[in-house]
Amino acid sequence: TDHRPLDHTRLAVVASPSDSCRYQDGSPLSILSEASVDALNRRLTRPVKASRFRPNIVVQGCGAFEEERWAGLRIGAEGVEVRTLMDDYRCIQVTVEQEDGESCGKRPEGLEVQEVLRSFRARPESTHGPLPGVNANFAVYAALDQDSGVVRVGDRVVASTIGEAAGSIFMHTKARMDRRLVLSKKRWWDPA
Repeated sequence: TDHRPLDHTRLAVVASPSDSCRYQDGSPLSILSEASVDALNRRLTRPVKASRFRPNIVVQGCGAFEEERWAGLRIGAEGVEVRTLMDDYRCIQVTVEQEDGESCGKRPEGLEVQEVLRSFRARPESTHGPLPGVNANFAVYAALDQDSGVVRVGDRVVASTIGEAAGSIFMHTKARMDRRLVLSKKRWWDPA
């Protein structure tokens, strides 16, 4: 009941009128691949887990950053339809340890996670969407493309990809939103 529509947020340009969010910061879903986390960890002095980035959906079996090329997903036996919106930008929260233990709530690596992400994952706002400051992109924002659905750990994920010409999920989604069709006011039963 406390859902907030995305059409009045920073994702408004890529959100459908029915998209809303309850607990997440930017969109109802955040999708990240294990391969992307592995690619980041190869650059860090101390590896981090995917949970550091608070994704709803973690996918395995694809290449690093491949999720940035997905226009949508079909998940599980029910074929739950998920539509990607744009890159998920990362604030300073990714520097805070969230796993239980002595370091929970602290920054054991200092600002390294954010600095490393910025060094190779910063993208221009014009092609990757509204970004606060110089935050890096890591994972993708997404929304259900149906009223409801159930996904489970271990479900098969089938991705549809965007073409290279689209440039980014943001550009692809924005173009898709710009091409929305509107019913004509002229009706066939009206006399000419």
